[in-house]
Amino acid sequence: MTGEEKDVPLTTNPSINDDSSPAVARVSFKAPPFWKQNPKLYFAQIESQFAIAGITKDETKYHHVVAAIETDVITQVRDIILNPPEELKYEALKERLIEQFADSETHRLKLLLQELQLGDDRPTQLLCKMRDLTSKVPEDLLKNLWLQRLPTAVQQILAVSTGDLDALAKKADKVLEVTDSSSIHLVEGPKGGCKDCHTL
Repeated sequence: MTGEEKDVPLTTNPSINDDSSPAVARVSFKAPPFWKQNPKLYFAQIESQFAIAGITKDETKYHHVVAAIETDVITQVRDIILNPPEELKYEALKERLIEQFADSETHRLKLLLQELQLGDDRPTQLLCKMRDLTSKVPEDLLKNLWLQRLPTAVQQILAVSTGDLDALAKKADKVLEVTDSSSIHLVEGPKGGCKDCHTL
């Protein structure tokens, strides 16, 4: 280092990521692809990212979301893209995308009551999906619907268990792990062969 060279301190200026520095914002922030399966969750995520990046202007948010929309989605909001409002562009686009892609309450209830099953999920994951479908179902009804999706052996154990629904879901995870493991061992049988095997 020469006598003329000096250490340059790193700036902590909060404006480095705000809309007064568009070049920096373009480099440091890239919106995730739009998630049409759950637009409300998508906007909750991207607004957290806007906050972290210091992006506060409505128009800047609007352009980031437009850049993240895929071709099959953008046709659903082409009127806003081609002729955006003078003010609150982002809010208008957000509202339209949620309106276009969010399931209706009737459809969510149908999924909750008829179609959603445990499958390969853990009981806690199933409960999370059921809660995500609707917030209008009372907790007692949600508990009964959730229990009906569980294996009979797990239902019997939980029937005599205490605790709130989240605690029961965690217990169901553990019970299912044990029962699945036991089932595997029963199918495999003891090492060294099976007493019912016969020589052909």
